[in-house]
Amino acid sequence: MSSIRPDDLVVFQIGEDFFTYYYYYTTPNPAFVERLTDTESLVVIGTVTAKGSPAAISGTLIGTIGLVARTGPPF
Repeated sequence: MSSIRPDDLVVFQIGEDFFTYYYYYTTPNPAFVERLTDTESLVVIGTVTAKGSPAAISGTLIGTIGLVARTGPPF
């Protein structure tokens, strides 16, 4: 999902949630993963609303930024 609103704000999704009916929980499927060490990764998932200018892009993230202790794919 991405869009440009009439007020020149850009809205886009980073990653997506994956809901498993069998286990009754939501598993995030992040699109932004940065491996920090052999055992830790930085993960970002959520919806961004931002506005750009010639000097910067700023806005909000409704979602999660966190460290995960996994070494297997996709981490």
